[in-house]
Amino acid sequence: MLILLPLIISRLRLKKVKFFGLLGPNGAGKTTTIKILTGLLEPNLGEVLISGMSIKNSLKKIKSLIGVVPQEIALYPSLTTLDNLRIFGTLYSIPPRELKVRILDLLQVYGLENKSNQKVKNLSGGMKRRLNIIAGILHSPQLLILDEPTAGIDVQSKKFILANLKELNRLGTTILYTSHFMEEAEKFCTDIAIIDQGV
Repeated sequence: MLILLPLIISRLRLKKVKFFGLLGPNGAGKTTTIKILTGLLEPNLGEVLISGMSIKNSLKKIKSLIGVVPQEIALYPSLTTLDNLRIFGTLYSIPPRELKVRILDLLQVYGLENKSNQKVKNLSGGMKRRLNIIAGILHSPQLLILDEPTAGIDVQSKKFILANLKELNRLGTTILYTSHFMEEAEKFCTDIAIIDQGV
């Protein structure tokens, strides 16, 4: 049994190249689970392995393999779309030439190519969500962890984001996706686990 404070999760196994949904109501423990998986919180018992490596012993290596898209927008509002992505790309140590190409490609895929010089604070909610996702996938992670990436956005933006995540998964990225919308998860996820009151 794997016990994660304040969660109790029994042998939760996420297989490679799956689109895995972690479902539960608000306050169920989804965000806490993500914090443990990304090394922001320590489990009080048991262990977490990613690509066979322990979070306790190999967090630095693991961080290069995962991308995280938090529930809150994690961008610099007073900077432009392009400046934000340059900062995140530098944090991931992506070589400048490669970063430039990667940014242009992803802006086009996510429909933001005309917003590169616009300040983030002036973007719509759906555009901020898209940019948040781009920041999490700039370094081509093997595992992408998303905490309710479609919360608070319009239906059109939601469909666009989920379709792009499905394509990203088809191309080989394993996805862990938290939500409290069962219909959404049933449509897009290959595997589902439900968490409620930390269990």
